[in-house]
Amino acid sequence: MPIKTNYVLITSAFNEAENISRCIESVLKQSILPSEWIIIDNGSTDNTTEIIKKYATTAQFIKLFYKEKEDYNVSGYHAIINFYFGLSKIEEKFYNFIGNLDADIILDRTDYYEYQIDKMNSENNLGITTGVTYYFELDGSKKLVWHNSWHTTGALKFYRRECFESLGEMAPDFGWDGADEMKAMAKGWKTVTFFELEVNHLGKLRDLKRQKNSQFHFNRGFSIYRRGYPYWYIVIKIFQTFKEYSYSAALYLLKGYWNGISMKENKILSTEEIKFLRKFHFERIFSKK
Repeated sequence: MPIKTNYVLITSAFNEAENISRCIESVLKQSILPSEWIIIDNGSTDNTTEIIKKYATTAQFIKLFYKEKEDYNVSGYHAIINFYFGLSKIEEKFYNFIGNLDADIILDRTDYYEYQIDKMNSENNLGITTGVTYYFELDGSKKLVWHNSWHTTGALKFYRRECFESLGEMAPDFGWDGADEMKAMAKGWKTVTFFELEVNHLGKLRDLKRQKNSQFHFNRGFSIYRRGYPYWYIVIKIFQTFKEYSYSAALYLLKGYWNGISMKENKILSTEEIKFLRKFHFERIFSKK
């Protein structure tokens, strides 16, 4: 069987002039380059556009598109909407893998994509992979963003094409990068984070600041409802949010979940996928996976 190496990337950028060059440079150093890289300028008001254009003139696989920035109350909506916009612009017909890459990411290893491609070529059921992000605190100390090995970070999603297409179109949601994992695993795909693939998340401190906003926790609660999590799960999350953030944050998380109930909001996972999700997380309590 021939080794598959052909991949495409999609990146959405809004006012990333400070970071986008370093992101692009890290991709240009990859041992296997993408056959096509769609970069979307999502209404930037700084010189993000000019920076991307400069690279696109020499790297023919970089293609710049413009998309007007829309106002979404829920963070995460723009990520998946822009991803599908980028997907519609891909001209390459025969790619084997597709990746989402945030504009504020630096890939430390030059074999970042080659490593994942090799893993997917050797494991037929490996559907979604990522590396792991780290950032630097204001005092200069490095901090790894730990999470479970089956969870794959949205900023770095790398899909086997067959897996991605089997998921169907993802609904815009705060927790889209958790919903796609459940959909994939429910269909028999494996999802993995490779902790040996570290990447520098330049905008993490900006994200952490946003997480102190009450709307952030409201959106989390609303998304937990839309993904079909049971009552006992939201109770656990409320307690964790109280310990990690504040009483106010925990209250807004509950409000978001209750808002989904009161609005009778449609779920973004199917009945079978929700059954899988509930069983998976219930078993986690005892297996610690």
